[in-house]
Amino acid sequence: MKTLLITIGFILAFQLGCDKNNGDNEVEIDCAKLHEGLVEMDEQKVAAEVNRAASNLYPVVSDKDQYGHKNNLNILITRIDDRCSEVEASLDCYACIETYPPKSKIKLAADSAGQNLTRTILILTPEDGLMSYSGIE
Repeated sequence: MKTLLITIGFILAFQLGCDKNNGDNEVEIDCAKLHEGLVEMDEQKVAAEVNRAASNLYPVVSDKDQYGHKNNLNILITRIDDRCSEVEASLDCYACIETYPPKSKIKLAADSAGQNLTRTILILTPEDGLMSYSGIE
């Protein structure tokens, strides 16, 4: 019985520790704040919401993804699209700006008083840490 409990405890600990990209439902985005930040070019508002949306997306480096954030970038885009009806996100490029760490680009489209507005945000994609907001174009 004791061995069974230890085994079950080990399996649970392993399952919880293995998937660092879990907890998707725990990540909240203030979509109104993101939208407002995009319209006003307010980097602090945009950075806060983008970084919050990426807060549990750890890199998974592989032979096919040397920075480990290709899938994470897609998850980030999906999170914004699924949760923020007033903002549409799409991938512009992954690790395409050759800085250290490299930067990726996400296009964010929103409506501003009947006008279509498109902004491009830069995302740091380090192989050894979380993605983070880097700037807006």
